[in-house]
Amino acid sequence: MAYFHEGDRNSGLSGFGCGPSCPCSACKQRAGLAEYCEAPEGRGPHRLESSRLGNVGEPDFIPRPAVHRFLGETPAPTRVPSPPPAPMVRVANSLVPPFRCICRIVACSYDKPGFSVGTGFLISPYHVLTCAHCIYPLEAPRTKTIDVYPAQNGPFESVVRFRANGWAIRPAWRPNDCRTASDDYGIIRLANPAPHGFFTLRPFDPTVLTNYIVHLAGYPGDREPYAQHMYRSQGRVTGAVVIQSCGIDARGRSTMAGRIVPLTPSSHGLFAHELAASHAVSGGPMWIEENGTRTLVGIHVRAIDDERRRGGLLLDDAARAQVAQWTNRELQTLRR
Repeated sequence: MAYFHEGDRNSGLSGFGCGPSCPCSACKQRAGLAEYCEAPEGRGPHRLESSRLGNVGEPDFIPRPAVHRFLGETPAPTRVPSPPPAPMVRVANSLVPPFRCICRIVACSYDKPGFSVGTGFLISPYHVLTCAHCIYPLEAPRTKTIDVYPAQNGPFESVVRFRANGWAIRPAWRPNDCRTASDDYGIIRLANPAPHGFFTLRPFDPTVLTNYIVHLAGYPGDREPYAQHMYRSQGRVTGAVVIQSCGIDARGRSTMAGRIVPLTPSSHGLFAHELAASHAVSGGPMWIEENGTRTLVGIHVRAIDDERRRGGLLLDDAARAQVAQWTNRELQTLRR
């Protein structure tokens, strides 16, 4: 996720209603959801219904610094730096599978002008899976609007915008607390279906990941203003991540150190990978291919070990069950 502070007409977002006023009604509790937003298109500003990170009665969702080390843990040992991964390369044609169902996500906030950019991907014509911190950016977490641009690969004028009318994140996720990185995912519901195809979530054996080249695509925020072009990378998964310590760096960003262990059939949470990525690629899909079959295996989440490694979230049985609950219950498609 990358935050762009320019909110003027040059950003291509001048008509999107990103002003600082807050017309939403008082927040209400809704069990089981970290944050739930729903408003059928055409009915004015959305209404927020929230359990505020799952804690009843907790005040507004504001990131709090977390500088801590787990009890009983020792600092992670010094490691020899790994060779840098091959850089991300431009996607030549984003209208072919699977790139056509990868989305650029733009979130505007009540907190300040500007907008954040992240990556997500369609898992149904109405639903986009992404990171929780792409839905609630740490720089401005009171999200007002989310717009989704499937297959964007150039200026805003070259692609159709889909407005979100609902979103939710995992209740256990906490900003700036790396212990909850395995819960850093959420879902966005679109007001209208996107005819771009979608990824199918299916079971897979995590132990096979180290045997395959893994693919990733998204919108890096360090290549151009506003991250408007799609890039891709590929590389290897090295194992599961056991989180050892959390902290905050000099720029106020969450850091995480951990050790890498072999993947097992019951592995869950984070895995380490060596694919190139950058800010705003968070939320991008990770998949493997074999004999013409494409299997979605994870979501790129963050850098770990002082950016020497990167972490992805396994789309394991528990994650797929959570997604199914969102799509079939809390964020099922609105009837027209």
